[in-house]
Amino acid sequence: GPKSGSAGSPFWTTKGRTKNNDYSGNFPVFEFPSVPYFSSHIHCYQRINDYTNSNELDKNTVSELIDVNTDNEYVQQRIADFFTELLSIGISGFIINNGKHISPSSFAEILGKLKGNLGGNDFPDDFFISLEMTLGNENNILICSNSGDYNYADPFNSKLTNKGLSENDISKIKILIEDKVYPLNYCGGSWPIPQNKHIIYLENQNKQNVGI
Repeated sequence: GPKSGSAGSPFWTTKGRTKNNDYSGNFPVFEFPSVPYFSSHIHCYQRINDYTNSNELDKNTVSELIDVNTDNEYVQQRIADFFTELLSIGISGFIINNGKHISPSSFAEILGKLKGNLGGNDFPDDFFISLEMTLGNENNILICSNSGDYNYADPFNSKLTNKGLSENDISKIKILIEDKVYPLNYCGGSWPIPQNKHIIYLENQNKQNVGI
């Protein structure tokens, strides 16, 4: 049933995918009133079938997870505001898991709004964001082609520039590749992301995580 936080704000949601929410009567059933996120801020549940389809990467769901509609301007502002609040209490860095499931355009909008929240100033000196992603059949659209609207190499940097981020800001936004092989294997020996923006996250045979 519904619960309330210490400030009296509800944070409940209801599990299930084929019926209306027990409390609001709306569909989909996933709602987070304490954010608040409601039905228009969450994608309807649909599993990803084709990881080479950028529209599915952005709008469909991974496994049983809930997919927030990060193309929505209100959602983008709420995320930027959340980052701003965390920065205000001394947190300096963020890792965005499953980063490839948020479009580069939406990321650029979020980070542009974050910069606006900071008065247009550059991000703090110790600030960083790592966008974590695994590569597979989608490697070409995400990284290797270095072109296209859903690419996190040069096209992503251009989107960030268009939203007012400086070169100094952009250098603090890293791409974290989580896999068991060096990413050059995916791109035929050419890797378009410069070393200062690239983090390799390997799991060795002893299951120990190694960041480079």
